[in-house]
Amino acid sequence: MAAGIGAPLREWRRIALLTAAFGLWMFSAAPWSPIRARGVAAAGAPAQTRPAHPSGNPASDPDSEAAESRLGYRPLVAALHVHSRYSNGHYEILELAAYAHERKLDVLGITDSFLTQVRYGVGPWKKLIAQTRSRASVMTAGVETYLSSFDDAQRQFSDVVMLPGVEVAPYYYWQGSYRDDLQLFNFDRHLLVFGLSRPAVLRDLPVVENETWTNTPRDWSRAWAPAVLLVGGIVLFFLRRQRVVRLRHFSLRKRADFRALAAGLLVLGAAGAYNNYPFGRLSDPYSGRHDPAAYQRVIDYVAERGGMTFWSYPDAPFPEVKVGGARFISASHPEDLALTDRYRGFEGIYGGKFATGRPGGIWDRLLLDGLRNERKSWPSVITGIDFHYFKAGGGWYELNRGQTVLWAKKKDLESVLDALRQGRGYAIYQPAAGEVVLRDFAVGSGENLAISGETLRTGGPVNLTAVVNWHSPRAGLEPPRGRFEVIRNGTVVESAEQSLPMAVNRTELLPAGKHYYRLRIVFGLSRELLSNPIFVEVAQ
Repeated sequence: MAAGIGAPLREWRRIALLTAAFGLWMFSAAPWSPIRARGVAAAGAPAQTRPAHPSGNPASDPDSEAAESRLGYRPLVAALHVHSRYSNGHYEILELAAYAHERKLDVLGITDSFLTQVRYGVGPWKKLIAQTRSRASVMTAGVETYLSSFDDAQRQFSDVVMLPGVEVAPYYYWQGSYRDDLQLFNFDRHLLVFGLSRPAVLRDLPVVENETWTNTPRDWSRAWAPAVLLVGGIVLFFLRRQRVVRLRHFSLRKRADFRALAAGLLVLGAAGAYNNYPFGRLSDPYSGRHDPAAYQRVIDYVAERGGMTFWSYPDAPFPEVKVGGARFISASHPEDLALTDRYRGFEGIYGGKFATGRPGGIWDRLLLDGLRNERKSWPSVITGIDFHYFKAGGGWYELNRGQTVLWAKKKDLESVLDALRQGRGYAIYQPAAGEVVLRDFAVGSGENLAISGETLRTGGPVNLTAVVNWHSPRAGLEPPRGRFEVIRNGTVVESAEQSLPMAVNRTELLPAGKHYYRLRIVFGLSRELLSNPIFVEVAQ
């Protein structure tokens, strides 16, 4: 009898325990649950950071696969903003490809100077009566010749994706005069251009000193004076005047022509036509002021033809130099990032630490403007090395220290351009010894996942993961200490300082609307890693 009663009691006890467990699970899963709040931080609240595994993988899942790999992407290490002998570099493009191959670079982005020329003219004949200074550039060598050099290098070094580009100086302006402190401003405010493969399109870039019939809006008021002179000269050249002089016994016929005057008018007309051609003006170098519209014109031209532009080191200081009696003056210009739109990105790491990547700086302000639909595009970050030659001491005079790491589907030119266009990647300057790698940076929600340059759309909590590895080339090297910052909508929401490697795992509920996350890591002495943002759209 006792055994018969005990069996039902054990069964009821089992049912009671299962019911209690199910109730506790439902309670913890509710959004208002205090148990859930421990695992899901409200927006702005601190979240947990998983301790780093010695291999650099998250300690809770050492064999986890990076989100980028799960999405079918592979990392390609790129050296961008490199000069060859087509401008002021020291090596041929083929030599640079060989150096990139030796250093195991995946992508080599060469951006020789498109047109390096300044002109100072006097009076109304500023083009005709002028002093001009120029140096080697793509335009002096020929666009077709320049582009064909990439084809030759690609055939010989198939493991390096050759990325052709140019560096352009859209505008400069003068102040002063020859007699009183002549100054040239902003010639060093440059844009990098990628993705224009047609010679005719590249040749027609609307930059100062490259005004052509097809890239310049017409101003016919600049044509009427040369036209009047030319027409007048032609009429006078064919005009004949005959005068009869009657004498006592006979008459004389005197014929007069105006060929000398006609020749003078024709010369003046031709000089005026040359001076004013193409009867329009892209911008006025003698206005005495900065003109953001000149840069926007180039950005729009490139974007409309399938290419992309990047601002070249907007934070960098420029030394003042004197050339031919004029002072060349260019200052840092991060404000141009806000004064222009539709460019793909900017060099946020170049030669040192800059303010553009700091939390709450101009980059975050522009990203927030993008979230509010106040900009047509959001700016991504790349590393610019401005490489010209190797130099003792290395550093920025190396091809493989300043890196832009791109997440691409394939290792080919089309995939590289797509990664650049989407902003899938990060910028970094590597330490002298060892290698820092952003192995994983993603935001997920349920089955959905997004990486740099992508948008995650969700109605629930989001989980951010990041893993930063450090690889030592030899035993005995101490890993550098670093400070990582998780930045959401311009504000640091999580930070820590420790030796590399690092791992971050953050889960939170975001309010409805648009958000972005980005990662900033400062390590060693003046070394930095900047990820491109991941965007999140939370449904109402």
